[in-house]
Formats: sequence, structure tokens, C-alpha cells
Amino acid sequence: MTSDLRLSRFEYGFAQFMSVMASAPAKLEEKPKERTHQTRDRSREPHSRSMPFRNEMGSEMVDIYVGPEEEPFRVHKQKLCRRIPYFDKMFNGQFKEASENVGRLPEDDPAAFDVLME
Repeated sequence: MTSDLRLSRFEYGFAQFMSVMASAPAKLEEKPKERTHQTRDRSREPHSRSMPFRNEMGSEMVDIYVGPEEEPFRVHKQKLCRRIPYFDKMFNGQFKEASENVGRLPEDDPAAFDVLME
């Protein structure tokens, strides 16, 4: 008798998500990097430069409530779903989260989720 150790695509995505969440507390302890870039006035630049960003991020937002206190996070759906297969299944599958654009992660740490969203 052999057991099948292969994960479904959904389980694999969730395993990736949990792996990132587990490593997030270590990142919270790191000192933030000092930003040294200068900002420039972009008000006169052509509008077309913002299109790649808009295409990558998408305009649709989802709300995710994290932790027992349900700390709210509003994130770009397309970016989230491209980065983490777990959320792709959640928000693009046949789950109620897909129709409501709302997800809940009651057992996760909001600070770790915040790091994940950077």
C-alpha cells in the first residue's frame, strides 16, 4: 500500500502561503531599509507611463480580515492572486469569497500578513 504524497494545486498554493506567513515574523524584526531616492514631479509626464502599473495591479480590490480581531486589509485582487495560488483559488474559484470579494484568515497574524503584502 502506497500513499500519494502529491498535493493538489490548491493545497500546494496554501502550503506556499503558509510557508511565507511562517517566515514573516523574522522579517518583522529586520530594520527597515533607508530610502534614499528623490521624488520628481510627474504631473506633466504622459499618462501612458502609469498603464503598466495599472495593468499589473488591476483595479478590482478585495477585503481580507486577518486574525481573531479581524484586522482589515484592502488589496489589489489581481496582484494578490498572481502572487499566491491560494488566493487565486479563493477569489477566482467557486467559493463565496469570489462572489463577495471578501476573505477571512482568523488564525493568521495581521503583522505577518502585512509583511506578505509588501
